[in-house]
Amino acid sequence: MSPTIIDVAKKAKVSSGAASEIVNSGKTHKYSPDTVERVKKAAAALGYNVHHFAKSLRTQRTGIIGILCKSGSMLGSFYEPYISDVYQGVGNFLAHKGMNIIFQQVPTLAEDGKTFGLADSKIVDGYIVILYSSMVDTFVREYQEHPRHPKVPLVIIHSLARKLPFAGVGVDCRKAGDLATRHLLEHGYPSIGLVAPQGKNIHTWDFEQGYKKALKQEGMPFNNDLIFRTRTFGTTHGYRLADELLAAGEKLPRALAFADDTLAFGMMKRFQEEGIKVPDDIAMVGFGDWLHPDFVCSDLTSIRQPGREKGETAARLLLDILNNNGAGHKKQTVILEPKLTIRRSCGCLTSVDN
Repeated sequence: MSPTIIDVAKKAKVSSGAASEIVNSGKTHKYSPDTVERVKKAAAALGYNVHHFAKSLRTQRTGIIGILCKSGSMLGSFYEPYISDVYQGVGNFLAHKGMNIIFQQVPTLAEDGKTFGLADSKIVDGYIVILYSSMVDTFVREYQEHPRHPKVPLVIIHSLARKLPFAGVGVDCRKAGDLATRHLLEHGYPSIGLVAPQGKNIHTWDFEQGYKKALKQEGMPFNNDLIFRTRTFGTTHGYRLADELLAAGEKLPRALAFADDTLAFGMMKRFQEEGIKVPDDIAMVGFGDWLHPDFVCSDLTSIRQPGREKGETAARLLLDILNNNGAGHKKQTVILEPKLTIRRSCGCLTSVDN
């Protein structure tokens, strides 16, 4: 005969109500860590298994969180460093809370209200939506066109430093640009350029504003000729830009700040092929701090994009919304601070985190 919650309670020497709240309902915050540990050990020793269907009927919760992203984009790629970091942050936090995850990719993020079908069907309790900054305005517009969407508990992960009509976790990319440029200025380099994709990518624009702000505050004149554009992100586009500059005989600045590490990796590879040394001939600071498999020994100084912290913070916010019926949390915004990871590409001799 299978053990019951009453058996667990007796073994842990607590009331059956306490045992049920700890094991079945996850209300561990109501009890001391010692009591929670004792009940969990008793349940494990007896081989007590939670009946999830019965639990969901009782609590009106499934214990499942949906992670939503747009299909056909890098957001669905677990091997992409930033996305991998975000997923790890979400997964580790929710696993520690005894929650499960469903990954869902959709062609459009809020079209016709179909996006949130899993929540409507009571399969998931809420969503964590992962967006590139270029997707945010479209999502907000589509979301607001459907009045029932605000009933779906969700948190947005993005790379902006602004509030949205719902809970979100972003990062201050303007400060990232400022940190990268200011660090190169501290080395005394006479000319500092910027490498960024073309187009209206908001977080890239923020990074560029940080670059310009640092130059202005430190008394270095802005030179538009030192802004170098690529078609988009990626090592291939960084490599191609470096190749074009070298072929044209362009005079390179003494240092470069990059709006994305992958662009720096690509340019670094092409420069190395040409015998141009980093940082002796040209210094570099990137943005992302990715452990790219092709450049694990690149020694690239970088501003860290806090992907794992974004994921963990978003998961915590969503659970707060669910546990408090949305009170005071539905529109909470958390903007994380980027941090400088110093390696050798900037001209520093040691590797430290600031």
